[in-house]
Amino acid sequence: MAKEDWLAVVKIPAKVGQTYTYDDAAPMMDFTSKELKRTFPKIYFLSKLTEVKDKASAEPANDPVKVKKKTSDDKKSESKKEIHIDPVHGGLTIETLLQNATIWEGKVVQVRGEVTKFSKDIMSRNWIHIQDGTNFSGKKELVITSDATVKEGDVITFEGLVKLKQDFGSGYYFEVLLEDALVK
Repeated sequence: MAKEDWLAVVKIPAKVGQTYTYDDAAPMMDFTSKELKRTFPKIYFLSKLTEVKDKASAEPANDPVKVKKKTSDDKKSESKKEIHIDPVHGGLTIETLLQNATIWEGKVVQVRGEVTKFSKDIMSRNWIHIQDGTNFSGKKELVITSDATVKEGDVITFEGLVKLKQDFGSGYYFEVLLEDALVK
């Protein structure tokens, strides 16, 4: 009997019989979909699917349990785009927020950055990763939850509530999170 895995991704015009690949997957156990009125024992949330154009050169279909992770060699070959975003007047840089997170906990702050990743409607919220070119102890990205729909490359100012040590289960743990953020 073939193993059945469930994958979730933003809506795309998928074609029957087409092969798709992905690079990342975040598993979630006992996920209940309100839209489908169904609980999945295990489902993998993907940020995107890539259509395979040339089936002859395609790798075997991805096994979510053995997801292809980027290696340090892959990362070295990626083009490294330098990001430098000036902070909004009265706002914080990512470095300042991360360095002084306990001071900002429970407070509403503004942070401006470039969107590096956007995942729509996971756990009833959108997940946005931003960078501004600053870092603290090697951490250069801030994760934000919001109702806003954005795209990678957008430079946006967000205003939201700083929360620390947020554990949503199934690998969704954030030391610092900007929640329920609004686009300013």
